Amino acid sequence: MSPFIISSQGRPGIGHRDEELAETIAHAHQLARQAALLMLERIDGQLVLTDSIAWSKLQDSSELARGTTLALVATQSLLAPTNGASQDVRRIGFAHRAIQEFYLAWAMTVELDVTDGAPCLVASWLEQMRGDERFS
Repeated sequence: MSPFIISSQGRPGIGHRDEELAETIAHAHQLARQAALLMLERIDGQLVLTDSIAWSKLQDSSELARGTTLALVATQSLLAPTNGASQDVRRIGFAHRAIQEFYLAWAMTVELDVTDGAPCLVASWLEQMRGDERFS
């Protein structure tokens, strides 16, 4: 049996134990987009992608994260626990920088209004993506 089948013999879901696989995947994407946005910081006037954030910061910004555990997120998504500056604070980051950049781009196209001031072709492309159900 595949480890991705959600049942008593498979892995539990992120939102609740008996959620369907599609719902678990949607929850994993939602948490990854939120984490990617939270890992974007302005430092000395520049936007910087940080390597990780405190798990509590993701929980504070997401009802879904508050209702689950770091262990479930780590087994059901591309987010993973990391060793941060302080061993006392549980931290989470992406398995690879390219994945973080992908989810940040997705979050920017879905959750932020980044078309204001963008070149016409870029704004048009973003609007097309927003209208495509594959990117929602």
